[in-house]
Amino acid sequence: MNKILLGTILGIVFGVLDIIPMIFAKTGFKADLSAFIHWVAVGFLIGVVVLPIHSVLKGLLIAVITAVPILLIIDSGHIPVSIITVIFGSLIGFLVGKFGK
Repeated sequence: MNKILLGTILGIVFGVLDIIPMIFAKTGFKADLSAFIHWVAVGFLIGVVVLPIHSVLKGLLIAVITAVPILLIIDSGHIPVSIITVIFGSLIGFLVGKFGK
């Protein structure tokens, strides 16, 4: 599958996975939408960006860089957001690198 399409689809999937607990925690529509859009953008960027590094590291790097503004804005929950960013970014990078063409 095309890397851009695969990255975007994975971004949608991981975006939904990220907002499910947020919905139950009643974080608010804007926060939920922001997190979802963030993961769609991360998936797209992982599919588009070409870097001479391993795909897992590329996913991690893109996810962390794009999460910095989110971490600056939120008042609490820095550790869970950071953990999810590392895990989801690395997974998207791995999957795009392994199955994308």
